[in-house]
Amino acid sequence: MQSTGNRRIKAISTLVVGLNDKALHQKVWRLAWPMIISNLSLPLLGLADTAIMGHLDDSQYLAAVGVGATLFSTIYWGVGFLKASITGLTAGAFGLAQHSRLKTLILMGLVKSLLIGLCLILLQSWLLYGALYVFSPPGDVQQHLVDYFKIRIWGGPAALSTLVVIGWFIGHQNTKVPMFLAIFTNGINIVLNLFFVFQMEMGVSGVAWGTLISEWLGLFYGIYFIRRQLFRLPGNVELSMLFDFQAYKSMFHIHAHYFVRTLFLMLTFIFFTRQGAVLGKDILALNEILKNFLLMIALGLDGFAHAAEAMMGAAWAGRKKAEFFNTCRVICFWSILTSISLTFCFAVGAESLVGLLTNIDEILALAPEYLIWIVCLPLVSFACFILDGIFIGTALTKVMRDNMIFSVVCVFFPVWFCTQHWGNHGLWFSMLSFFASRSLGLSFQYYRKFCQS
Repeated sequence: MQSTGNRRIKAISTLVVGLNDKALHQKVWRLAWPMIISNLSLPLLGLADTAIMGHLDDSQYLAAVGVGATLFSTIYWGVGFLKASITGLTAGAFGLAQHSRLKTLILMGLVKSLLIGLCLILLQSWLLYGALYVFSPPGDVQQHLVDYFKIRIWGGPAALSTLVVIGWFIGHQNTKVPMFLAIFTNGINIVLNLFFVFQMEMGVSGVAWGTLISEWLGLFYGIYFIRRQLFRLPGNVELSMLFDFQAYKSMFHIHAHYFVRTLFLMLTFIFFTRQGAVLGKDILALNEILKNFLLMIALGLDGFAHAAEAMMGAAWAGRKKAEFFNTCRVICFWSILTSISLTFCFAVGAESLVGLLTNIDEILALAPEYLIWIVCLPLVSFACFILDGIFIGTALTKVMRDNMIFSVVCVFFPVWFCTQHWGNHGLWFSMLSFFASRSLGLSFQYYRKFCQS
């Protein structure tokens, strides 16, 4: 009996150790808050674009920009392994003070991102054809989507290279540079979009041009930070590694798992958008607004995930288990508080926010019926974002891949099939179930991989 009581006391004291460490809380926030601001700038940009299109005279413009943004997010998610792999590898090299390797990793990442971006440009006709087939937008939306795509595709190399820059600095436990990059890029994007749409009256094409220009300016700004950081680090770039396939082997190993994982994530959002299009342009436009709220939740909580990538990745590489678990407790603590705050904010203010984004009566009438799904989402999903960060930082992307496949194949699609008669509610219930499955599955894998090791 006494032994059981002692074990309980020990378990509670172990849990409290990390939460009582004021310095650890400060370090987590020092890394997390710049990434929260950085990440939130992306959905805020989406909300700005939505507000611009949502105050034109027809929902077709809002739907076209929403589908176009989803298309490019899907493409960039598909090669999101660029950021994930360089973050994990950089965090490991940073934890072991391998300065020459740190310098080499950023060059390897930029070479790959530029080559992949060039391939996207060369394959743009096939990508556009596939997008029109998969998304099946209504006829009055389709031409606007084509115009948007043909302009934005030229920003691919810049957007992908910027992902590499962000991943590299996160691995350095430097999240302020990604914040500066995001604020700079998205600030310019909003200004240009307003100018092109309202002053130049370019409509959907104006939004595309504003995004294209801002993506390239953002990359040049990122190169400035890279150059400054390289001069600060000791050691020399190992140029031979840039042409050595074996040097890329660890990256490709991470790529394969992360790429498959992202393909299934893409499949979920593509299907979600396509089914929204089947339900009509007003439902499609509303879903694009609500997906911006989803992005706000996901990317806001990802600020703590990025802290987990950097801090826990370095601790695990350095075999500092106590630091690893204490950091996890602190990050989970703040993630839970943040998710509760987000739930409250959306419960109180989501309907008013929709009213700011559009004055189209049909969408305003539909919105209140579906906001409950956004209110529930933070509490259901916060764990999967944090655990994604932990598995990326420790380079255990196979776990993420397997969990994603299960959540898509065994949860999302079966739930949708059983609830499709609910219409758009069935779609959103399927999405909520998908995030719940990811949270539960990754929690179980965390226990297996780390707590039992």
